[in-house]
Amino acid sequence: MPEKMLRIIIATSKNYELFAEFSEKRKNLGSRLKLLPVFSSQNPRIFEFLRFLRLLGREKPSIVHFQYPLSPLNLVFFLLFLKGRTFFWKLFFRKFKENKQKHEFELSLFYTAHNAMPHAKKIYGYFFYKIFLRSMQKVIVHSEDDKKAIAKLGISKDKIAVIEHGIVFDKPKISKSQAREELGISAARKRIKGRARVNEVVFLFFGYISEKKGIRELLIAFKNACEKIESKDKVIKLVIAGSESKGFDIRKELKALGIRGAGVGDKEKKDEEKKEGCRIYIDRAYIRKRKAELYFKACDVLILPYRTEKHSPLVQVAYYFGMPVIASDKQKESILDGKTGYIFRSGNAKELEEAIIKLSNEENLRELSKNALKESRKYSWKKIAEKTINAYCID
Repeated sequence: MPEKMLRIIIATSKNYELFAEFSEKRKNLGSRLKLLPVFSSQNPRIFEFLRFLRLLGREKPSIVHFQYPLSPLNLVFFLLFLKGRTFFWKLFFRKFKENKQKHEFELSLFYTAHNAMPHAKKIYGYFFYKIFLRSMQKVIVHSEDDKKAIAKLGISKDKIAVIEHGIVFDKPKISKSQAREELGISAARKRIKGRARVNEVVFLFFGYISEKKGIRELLIAFKNACEKIESKDKVIKLVIAGSESKGFDIRKELKALGIRGAGVGDKEKKDEEKKEGCRIYIDRAYIRKRKAELYFKACDVLILPYRTEKHSPLVQVAYYFGMPVIASDKQKESILDGKTGYIFRSGNAKELEEAIIKLSNEENLRELSKNALKESRKYSWKKIAEKTINAYCID
């Protein structure tokens, strides 16, 4: 393959967490990788998007690969750009020359649907989303369920490729106990009722905290599991890390269930970290990449009790850290039930409780952790890159 075919331009934002990492890797790729911080956020303003269109006209790429859907207004401008590039250039840019060939080039459009359906529930949002999908040569999804959901929008299955999500986290070069100590969620040497702690298993809920994520069922299941399995030599803990949805207050949920929670990095709750008997730790904030890596290093099991979401890249992250996953049947495509984790019926707190109890067993946890680590090998970036190139139809 000619080297000129391998040039990559990443149009992103300086505020994007991975921008610094990409900047470092660019040194090894030389001129083949270009980073252009043309946006200020995931949803660029119109003048930023016009800057992006100017970038396309200047660089003349053969492939444009979107990672997020365009807003309705930006989509309209993009479609105008595709349908009449010469007119568009004459209208918006000064350095236009009456040479149509200079501004005409072939564009293949690709989109990775990290969520099959947009989060916005507005009718006009769905309308423009369908238009956006139909303008793509290929839509990439991360699961067969997402492929079915995209196909229901009138997109041919031949235009939909299923490619697993890669792992963007790195393992911190510290031990599990050090990670717990840094986060303030562990006291491995602390004594409970005069007895030394022998076995401590820490469960993790990571991401957006909302009712549709099944957080209420999780709290009920965890409370009941605690009452059944905690003894003189076994302790389980739950870490809930992520920002809350509008109108949802997890502290009210804890209070209603009679559960005491301690804040992690939450000033108003800081003193509660020292209280004996605390089993649930809460970090109600957007978690940056480095801290997220600490959470996955510190915890033993990931829990995804989602009511609606059918795919989460957190499964692959958990496997990478050797963590089994307890998930609702909405995530069943990524879980090997009984081997890399356990699946329960969505909304069923009793089945979730039983899964928590199973993975509180040290021997069972050790076996499933090994399986999860083995399963993570199929999500290597090299394999994902090969599948993506095949989707591009590059010979």
